[in-house]
Amino acid sequence: MTNSTPELGEPRWHPDPSGEPGLRWWDGTEWTDRRMDTPAAGPVTQPPLADATPVYTVQIWAIALLPLLTLFAIADEFAAQSIFGAGMVGPVTLDPALLFVQAVSLVIYAASIVLALFDYRALQRAGYLRPFHWAWAFITPGAYVVGRSIVVKRRIGRGYAPMWLWIAVVVGGIIVTGTRLGL
Repeated sequence: MTNSTPELGEPRWHPDPSGEPGLRWWDGTEWTDRRMDTPAAGPVTQPPLADATPVYTVQIWAIALLPLLTLFAIADEFAAQSIFGAGMVGPVTLDPALLFVQAVSLVIYAASIVLALFDYRALQRAGYLRPFHWAWAFITPGAYVVGRSIVVKRRIGRGYAPMWLWIAVVVGGIIVTGTRLGL
């Protein structure tokens, strides 16, 4: 074994000076017996996938369209306000229409997470290496839709449609809600 010392005397991992594969720890003064395998370098390289490899699943389309259910729930809430008297000023009450909208939103959120998990598994079965992780749906279902679309597009060259659909649904919902509120 050579007793060569690294140019930088600080402790860190270096290629093994004995020529063996892997890394060896330099403690700042001498080589130790601590060794580790060389970590894999670079990003995941996706082997070529057939043109017929699925890019879209039922699950991703469902996640992209689920915000429409919130829009229908909001429409019901507006109808309930007109029946029960909108614009009432007073103490905060448990408005059944508002509770309904919140319950629908919670169900949509949970369904989106489950659908993201199934979509993730479907992509793995189709041959995608390390697809965008389904747990991003916990932050927001939109984070999963956008991230998944970008990863699939980079791996196979197509796959942005669910992202654009989700964006259109969300923007449409904002416009409809703003119109209903008179903004």
